[in-house]
Amino acid sequence: GTTKTPRYTVLVDDSDFGMDELEGMTFSLCFCHQIVALTTSLPTPLYVASQYADRGRRLLAQRSGDSEASSSSHSETTPMDIKTANQELPYKDTKLANVRVNA
Repeated sequence: GTTKTPRYTVLVDDSDFGMDELEGMTFSLCFCHQIVALTTSLPTPLYVASQYADRGRRLLAQRSGDSEASSSSHSETTPMDIKTANQELPYKDTKLANVRVNA
């Protein structure tokens, strides 16, 4: 596809990095994806967080039976008990606990 240069806004910079240093670090983070030997369109931590957020949204939609929500990122879902969902959805105490999972 066509590359698009991202635009970032620095909200807080406790380390007093210059813009060149921040741009260099951000660019370097785009090469950290370990699944493929290519750069990601976003810095890898943001890319992975986005993938996990999408996965979580789909899991919640499937759990609630809302197939429309699982295919649309802007769909509203029925409110649910987050405490119960956090107990039912994780697999940390299952056979999958030590299996690598990619979003």
